[in-house]
Amino acid sequence: MLARMFEQRDANSDGMLSGEEIPERLQAMVGRVDKNGDGNISKDEFKQVQAGMMERMRDGQGAGGRRGGEEGDGPAKPKRPN
Repeated sequence: MLARMFEQRDANSDGMLSGEEIPERLQAMVGRVDKNGDGNISKDEFKQVQAGMMERMRDGQGAGGRRGGEEGDGPAKPKRPN
């Protein structure tokens, strides 16, 4: 899915997302994704982000980076009245 999004966003088919090709939700993260510092997101850099997301999901953190609910985690649920 992400690979297809990359291809669709790469308007000039140069193998990089640059300028307005970079989705708004990724623009704030360009500094972390752009490993070579050229201001663009290459297909390889994008694949690394995708792999990291998949790894976090496998580890139970989900797309938002939070761990799934084990007993005792997070706020207590209110009890229903009897």
